Order: sequence, then structure tokens, then C-alpha cells
Amino acid sequence: MPNIEFNENTIKASMGTFMENVYLIVLCIKPDGTILYANPHFYKSTGYSKEDVLGKNWFEQFVPVNKIDTVIQTMNAIVENKYSMKSENAVVKKDNSQLIVEWHNVPIIQNNSVEYTVSLGIDVTARNEVELLMKLNEKTMRERAEMYAKQNSVLEETKIGMLNLLEDAKELEEALQEEKKNVELKVEERTKELNEEKARLISSINSFPSGFVVTDEDGNIVLTNNLLNDIFKVRHVEWTLSEISGYMEGSTDFMSHYNKCKREKKSVLVNDIDLGRKFLELYIAPIFLSPLSDKTIGNIILITDITEEKILERSKDEFFSIASHELRTPLTAIRGNIELIKKHFMSKVSDTSFEEMINDIGASSDRLIELVNEFLNMSRLEQGKITFEKELFSMEELIEESIFEMENTAAGKGLYLKYEKPNESLPRVIADANRTKEVLLNLINNSIVYSDKGGTTIKSVCEDGFMKVYVTDTGRGILPQNQNLLFRKFQQANPSIYARDASKSTGLGLYISRLMIEAMGGKIYLEKSQEGEGSTFVFSLPVAKP
Repeated sequence: MPNIEFNENTIKASMGTFMENVYLIVLCIKPDGTILYANPHFYKSTGYSKEDVLGKNWFEQFVPVNKIDTVIQTMNAIVENKYSMKSENAVVKKDNSQLIVEWHNVPIIQNNSVEYTVSLGIDVTARNEVELLMKLNEKTMRERAEMYAKQNSVLEETKIGMLNLLEDAKELEEALQEEKKNVELKVEERTKELNEEKARLISSINSFPSGFVVTDEDGNIVLTNNLLNDIFKVRHVEWTLSEISGYMEGSTDFMSHYNKCKREKKSVLVNDIDLGRKFLELYIAPIFLSPLSDKTIGNIILITDITEEKILERSKDEFFSIASHELRTPLTAIRGNIELIKKHFMSKVSDTSFEEMINDIGASSDRLIELVNEFLNMSRLEQGKITFEKELFSMEELIEESIFEMENTAAGKGLYLKYEKPNESLPRVIADANRTKEVLLNLINNSIVYSDKGGTTIKSVCEDGFMKVYVTDTGRGILPQNQNLLFRKFQQANPSIYARDASKSTGLGLYISRLMIEAMGGKIYLEKSQEGEGSTFVFSLPVAKP
């Protein structure tokens, strides 16, 4: 078959007068987008002339930018598959307005390839608008429908479906009215539920043991409870952040903490705010739009009066400190007198039970002095009165010294005590060597006390800028439900939390160890424990930088 040059005249000759007179938009477009033909109705609908259209690229000049890719994909599908397709897209008119056209695209095939497509288009701009307006309300829909019906009588004649849609408008409106009634009923029910929930929420907030404040994203206070007035001894109907900041002025920078929470989207806790006659605790937390979103819609502020707790805590600390000091003096005198009795009077008494009594008194006084020292250490640590030296020392040497001091105690129970030395030299630790040794000796002593067979293994590892020391024993182990009692004051992880074990422990050793390790910038914790198989305690301290 001879090659045929496709141009406007060829197409006119092949299509006759149909394209020229039909009241539809007709375009002939090559696969690369070149426009070969446009009928008079296209020019009339868009305002273009032949010079503006023929030979121009359909994709680049007449399709909105955001729809170019979609139209090109449609053309490619027609060319590749060689079948007709329906599509709908906007056409940019000469005045830059848009015409929404529903296309019926037919490929014209020569030599088994698509030479161009014939696209028959119907202006559905008005139809789409009418469909949208019908969803809004009946009155506007009817007015717009009548207006567009008069302006587009030909479209109404060719689009029977639109007439059917208009005829069904009454049924649609009835359905909408019924749905509206159902929605109104649901809204009424939900409003009642929300009011009840609001009442319960306000009641809960007013019974909250802290001053409760909710702010929006702009820093406006939208909700407070009654306790806020009681805390500051004022009566405000409406609060502002500047007023709260004013009551705390001189004690803490409230606005700085609030802005930090808002900026970093993290909670802020400020303890021990001293207002002179009372102590407050401030907690500020962001309110997120949802658990999976990082967008905040405001902040929650809790202001708690902790005056009574501080008084009780201070009284307790003062009691321990005073009682410990007052106890240590007579105990020291008792122990000194016992030593004098042993030295000068034991030989003058023939009764053997007298010597046992003196030894028991001496052991008891030593035990009491040890308890008093633990109480004093605990009180000083809690009050921050103990100074920690920052010195460089070798953890390997400190472990070997501690093992040397405790190996006789372990041997007395038939237990081994060993140090698994690392294969390479470890860096030095920066901390207080004496306090570190106290912690290590306490962990070793606990492993010996609570082990009946086997022994204790110590290991040291340098990880991520910290020296970790592992103390692993083969003792009784700790029940999972009791492991959370560790490192608490006066707590022992016994099988029964209502009874103390026979080790004569006060439950302060691990608590004091935690205070000292944390004060030196480290951590101490139970890594693992299994009943009947033993436990592994770990503490870490920062290593010195090269």
C-alpha cells in the first residue's frame, strides 16, 4: 500500500462533511501530539483560530500542566494496544479558562501502526458543575441546572443521562432529607454524650491533686482546675501564662521551660521550686494530635504542691542524720570499753560465758556502727553532701585489690572468686576510686552471701566510652516479680516481700551503690537473674579520653 501523507485536506476528504458539521468537538492528533485537524466546533468552543491550533503540540499548549502526563499515558495506551479509549480532561481555552471535555478516542491504523487518533469530544463542563452543585443543596442545584440547561440545550438533547439524573433529583432530595434527619439525630445523641463526657472530665480535672492547665498552640489557656487558685492563694476566673510566670518569678523561669517543651516537643520536669513558704513541682508536656503524629495542638501543665512531702523528706533525713551521729558516739564508747575489758579484765574472770558475752557485745556494737555508717552515707548522698573525686585509675588493678580483700571470705564458704582478665589493655576510668571500690566490694559481698556453691566471676569490658564491670554469681537468683525491688531504699529482693532474710542486710547497700555510681556519671543495674542459677550485676563508669 502506498504511503499516505496525512494532513488537514486528506482528513477532510476521508471524513467528509461529518466532522465539519457535527455539534461535537473533533480533533485528529498524531501520537507525538501534533494536531492535524480540528473541526469548527472546537474553534467555537475554545476561541482559537486554525493558525493557533494546526501543527501545534496538543500536550504542550492545550492540556493543563498537571494533566499532561495523564493525557500522554492515554495516548501511549491507544498507540500500543491499538484500541479505542474513553478519557476526560480539561482543555485550556484561548482566554486561559478551562473546558472539561469527555473524549472518545479512536486510533486510525495504517500498515499496522497508529498514524493518528480521531477524538470526539463532548463539553461536560456544565455537567460536572451541575453534579457538584446537586450534592450541595436543591435550590442552588435547580437554579444552576436551569441556567445551564438554557445555555446548553444541545448538550441536554445529546446527553439523555443528564435528563434522567435531573428527573431523579426529587428522589435524591428525599433520600438526602431522610439522611439529614438521621444525621441530626446522631449529632444530637453524640452532643449529649460529649456533654456528659465533658462534665465527667471537668469533675476529674477539678479533683486532680495538682494544678491543671491546658493551653492551645498559641499559648492561650483554655482550661484550668480549681486547685490552681488554691496553690497560688488567688482567685482568677481566667488565667494567662504570664500570670503563672509572675507567681514563680525569682524561683524558676517558667516561660523558658514552657518554650523549651513547645520547641522540642518533649516533656519538662522541674523539681523543688522554692516559693518561700511552699515547694512546687512543675511538669509540662506536649499534646499531640494523634499517637502517630508529631503535630502538637497545645500543652498540659501540672503544678503540684510538694511542701508536705519536702517537709517529711527533710524531717526524715534530719532524723537519720541526727540519730546516726548521736548513736555513733555511744557505740564507739561501747566498743572502746569492750576492747579495754578484753585487754585488762578477761584474765581476771574465770567464767567462760563472760568472754562469750563480751564477744557478742563487741560484734553487736560493730554491727550497729556499720548500720549507723550506712545511714550516714545514705543521708549525705541524698543531700548531696558527699564530694566525689575525679581521678584516673585502672579498673583492672581496683578489681584485683577487691578480690584480694574478699577471697578469704569466699574461701570460708567454699566459693571461688576470680577475675576474667581482658585480652587487651583497657583504658583508665575517670571517677572516684574509693567510692568505686565500695560499690564493687558490696556487689562481691552480696554474691558471696547469697551463694551456697560455685562462686563469683568478675569481668570488665570497655564499650561506647564506658567501662562496664560484670559481677556474676552462681547463687540463689532473684524472682522476676521481686527484681524491681532492687536498688530501692530498705528493700530486699526476698521470695517474700513481707519478711527479711537472714543475711542481716538493711537493704541499703544497692541503694547507696546506685546513688554513688550515678553521681559519678555511670549506671548500675541487674542484667539477668534466674532462680537457682545466679545473677549478673553490672555497673559502668566513663573512661578517660586519650
